[in-house]
Amino acid sequence: MSLAGKATTSILGLSGLPLAWFLIDRGLAAPWLAILLLVLYEAVIGLGAMLLSVAQQTVRRRLEQIANVADLAFGRKVSRYARHYRRYVLERNGHINTRDLAHTPSHVPELDAVYVDVGLALGSPSKRSGGLLPANLDDSGERHAIHELLDREQPAVFAVIGAPGSGKSTLLRHTARRSVLRGKRQRRRIPVLIALRDHAESLSGDPSQTLADLIRGDIGALEVKEPKDWWEVRLREGDCLVLFDGLDEVARKEDRTAVSEWIEHQIAKHPRNDFVVTSRPHGYRTAVIPRAVVLQVRPFTTEQIRTFVKGWCLATERLATNAPVAEVDRRAQEEAQDLLDQLAVAPSLQELAVNPLLLTMMVLVHRERRALPAGRADLYGQVCDVMLWRRQEAKKLEVKPNGAIRQRILATLAYEMMLEGVRDHSKPQILAIFDRQLNGIDTDIDSESLLESIVDSSGLLIEREKDLYSFSHHTFGEFLAATHIRANNLAGTLKAQVANPWWRETTVFFAANSDASPIVAACLEDDSFTALSLAFACVAGNGQIDQGLRQRIDQLHIDAFLPEADPDRRRLVARALAAHHLSRVVVLDNGTFICPDPIPLDLYWLFCKDTGTVVPDGFREIDGSDAGVSAEGMWRQEARAFVEWVNAAAIEANTGMYRIPSKDEVEALIRSGIGVLGSSTAPPVVFTSDPQTVSVPEPWSSGVELPAGHGRIRLRSQLAIDVEMSGLVGGLVSLHPEYSEWSWPDRDADMTFPDARATEFLSRESVLIRTFRILVSGMESGDANSDSVPRAGIGSTLIDLREECAMVLTANGTRHPAFLQSRSPSGACAERLCVKAKIDDGYHSSATLDRLALSLTSACDMLDATPSIRSEWIRAASERLLRSARPILARLAPPHPDALRAMRISAAVLAAEAEGLGLITIAPLFREIAYGTAQIQARIEGGLPLERLILARE
Repeated sequence: MSLAGKATTSILGLSGLPLAWFLIDRGLAAPWLAILLLVLYEAVIGLGAMLLSVAQQTVRRRLEQIANVADLAFGRKVSRYARHYRRYVLERNGHINTRDLAHTPSHVPELDAVYVDVGLALGSPSKRSGGLLPANLDDSGERHAIHELLDREQPAVFAVIGAPGSGKSTLLRHTARRSVLRGKRQRRRIPVLIALRDHAESLSGDPSQTLADLIRGDIGALEVKEPKDWWEVRLREGDCLVLFDGLDEVARKEDRTAVSEWIEHQIAKHPRNDFVVTSRPHGYRTAVIPRAVVLQVRPFTTEQIRTFVKGWCLATERLATNAPVAEVDRRAQEEAQDLLDQLAVAPSLQELAVNPLLLTMMVLVHRERRALPAGRADLYGQVCDVMLWRRQEAKKLEVKPNGAIRQRILATLAYEMMLEGVRDHSKPQILAIFDRQLNGIDTDIDSESLLESIVDSSGLLIEREKDLYSFSHHTFGEFLAATHIRANNLAGTLKAQVANPWWRETTVFFAANSDASPIVAACLEDDSFTALSLAFACVAGNGQIDQGLRQRIDQLHIDAFLPEADPDRRRLVARALAAHHLSRVVVLDNGTFICPDPIPLDLYWLFCKDTGTVVPDGFREIDGSDAGVSAEGMWRQEARAFVEWVNAAAIEANTGMYRIPSKDEVEALIRSGIGVLGSSTAPPVVFTSDPQTVSVPEPWSSGVELPAGHGRIRLRSQLAIDVEMSGLVGGLVSLHPEYSEWSWPDRDADMTFPDARATEFLSRESVLIRTFRILVSGMESGDANSDSVPRAGIGSTLIDLREECAMVLTANGTRHPAFLQSRSPSGACAERLCVKAKIDDGYHSSATLDRLALSLTSACDMLDATPSIRSEWIRAASERLLRSARPILARLAPPHPDALRAMRISAAVLAAEAEGLGLITIAPLFREIAYGTAQIQARIEGGLPLERLILARE
């Protein structure tokens, strides 16, 4: 109590005696009553004094507390601690982490400059999802960015599960940076990133440790002192985004379980904050966080690979040079495109590129060497080093036994599996192999612990089913088996298996860094197309091979193109070339394996020779030196025949089957930027399994632009040229009965055609139709009005209409060469023909080339089935056209421009005749033939884009 309070209480207490005396003295109260009142008075005064003292103390404490809270709040508001912490987060996570890579770059780019969001999908971790590469590349499900799922009104808890190197840590680092940079635009704007491996021991030993204390210990002292209880308040208010990285990196299972329980406790204690935990699948299955929604990290898509490569090249080029911006951009673009082009021709490396860590390794190797490793072996070796031990050492995790021994043990396992011809091994089988290898090694780790360590940390080996293990990708097993063969001088195994496709990739890996001459010699001795294909692959891999053997392989290829080549030998080389070409495949985002390069011209020529197929439109002769030139101009039926031919060889070799890809698959390949289709500014036309080809519109489509240099078919104009070039005008006039009424100059004089009169003459519909009927049917002029069958011996060769005209002229005893030089009457003649046949400038046909033979056959059949037709001429003329045109339209004989011209004019005349007879269902079929022959001629002469063929694997 204060001094004033004590004085007041004393005065009031002393005043009780005078008041009691006053009551007794005045007789106001009996003495005993006065004394009783005095006692009560003093008791009330004493009690009041005590209550007042307690109240004063309580109020004082409350005021002190309010003052302290206000002081702390004000201190936190004005403190620079938050600002310094945000700077700490940005600087700590500012650059790509390259400590655990095989190559340390001279210039490390900033994280924001190269970051590509991998994308997340809802789902629980499966046993197969723990591999370095995804077991199923089907990415049709919805992908989410992590920031789309965080900072919502309702707090979230996520477990982000992904394979080694899938980008989990980078995802959290970028998320922390993004949260800082967005600042007050977020509800939970204070990110906390904690590597659980750094605190596993302390958390398992002292689970009572608070999250706030863990954060303080993790970040240490900043330049500005933390205000009292700053972290406790932030967590209590729900201002934090808590990011726990690497639950699987807590090594011991019991520690991992303890850490998982501690995290669950912190989530319950601070429910207003967002929490994210990352882990590999195997580690999470043993330490599940019940409240967490599981998100699976998705592999890179082809477009994401391109974005990452371009971003990395641009960022490092800017750091490495002081060149002008335009020059830096140009160099970066060239470097990125070069890497992407190399990936396009190395599909097995592109399969690895869906993993962000492995893609980062590729860009580092490419920048250092300006090339990806030839034969893949070098890169696969680096992958095994990084995944088996280098990353663990960079994170200061114990690796037992050392990396070289681990790889040797795993290589032995791979070799044993290759010998047995299996992709899976049971746990007892693997432990038996590991035990044999560990017997001679001074280490305290047992085989079971080693297996668990390799599965948990490397991603190279996965538990596909309960106690059944396989390599995450069969190619890793093939590479490691080749490593074992090289280290133990077991090349004889490969020599004995040159005709066995199971050993092909292992042999190619071996040949990349070893003397492959004995293997190539064994391939030539075996002489099967599987063995020869392997020999071609070994030579293409630039391994160590005797020069004489290389020359024998080259000579095999050249000999197959000689006219006198043995058909069986030619077929053998063709199938070997096909197997080699189709071994280069890429994987689309939906998991489709597709060869990005069109079928080459030399391979297609060998197919034509082997099967008797007509060479494509626009074909030129080759001599075997046309490597890299794509075949083009085949028809769809021939493309299908080629696929059947390839699959027949595949069945014999017991290898994969192929098919024509779908439109969606081709368009995905174009978007990927891989191969000819992806890298070309004007992609070629390619066949698809859908009715239409893609990448450029069909030549007969309307309202679209074709590539530069490719015009649209204008049948009416083409027919005018045909009539002029065929010399028909003179023949038409000379065959007509009115011919004798004209006066002609002396045959030795400079003869010219009377244009004005001829134009008027040929414009008469009756003259046009009668004379054309004479020409097409081969009748003499005297039979022009007859519907009888044409006389034998006249016009028996319909294909050459110029010859037909000459024959009829000779039969009538007239010769006027000047007629053949006229021009303007030809236009009038063609114009009247097109009007009668209903062919205008906008006419186009949607019929495919493969339908032309069927259309012509259908027209003839329909004419035969219509007895009411009064004209025998149209039946006879159509049958003559069918006999002459069928070999060309059915692709039994190569087309020739003169033959196509004759077919086109005949079809147009028959269309005009059918229209005149009211045969409205038959006339369009003849128009299709006329248009189709114009299209074929344009393809031969380079006026239309020609189809190419790519194949997808079943």
